[in-house]
Amino acid sequence: QSLKGGAGMPDDTLRSPQFIDFKKEIQSYKYKSTRLYCVKNTNDSGFFLSFRFPVGELHNLRLPLLSACFFALESEDMPREKWQSTLSELSCAVDYSCIDDYSVLTLSGANSKDMESVLRCFAQLLANVHTNDSLVRNVMANYEKQRMDAKSVPNAIFGALSRYAMYGESLTRYTLSNEQLKNQNADSLCDLLRYL
Repeated sequence: QSLKGGAGMPDDTLRSPQFIDFKKEIQSYKYKSTRLYCVKNTNDSGFFLSFRFPVGELHNLRLPLLSACFFALESEDMPREKWQSTLSELSCAVDYSCIDDYSVLTLSGANSKDMESVLRCFAQLLANVHTNDSLVRNVMANYEKQRMDAKSVPNAIFGALSRYAMYGESLTRYTLSNEQLKNQNADSLCDLLRYL
């Protein structure tokens, strides 16, 4: 018995596969030495803009610290409270994440008409970016506490053993020491963001 019309299924439930022509679906632009790729959002009016940098934790151990301190960024023209309220008013979010070999900065929002405003505000923030040293010290203290707590969590221990088995001791121990965490300050983290 064939599938079409078989087992009580209507004939229109089975459709042939759709193959995407990526050259048509993904628009590509060149800006200076950077290649930009764009896909039009046809589902809703939201936007999602992602910047991918070819540097990650294996290039600089301090890059993951940016994700933990990203909420605390501000500038003289754009205090942290104003930046956060602007994002809230526009229903937008800015996020940073880092893995081994690359970092991603993402801007997203509910309405694509607000993308230009968010980009302008973010550029204004980055022009003179700084953050509060006490916030950075608190974040580093949280990192240190998480490390201590992880020693008593079975899943964290198993994860560390798995990484050791796969990558060996050198990559397993490739992390900032507690002393290096304590020496982090606001200026050094802002310099990292400028580095990207």
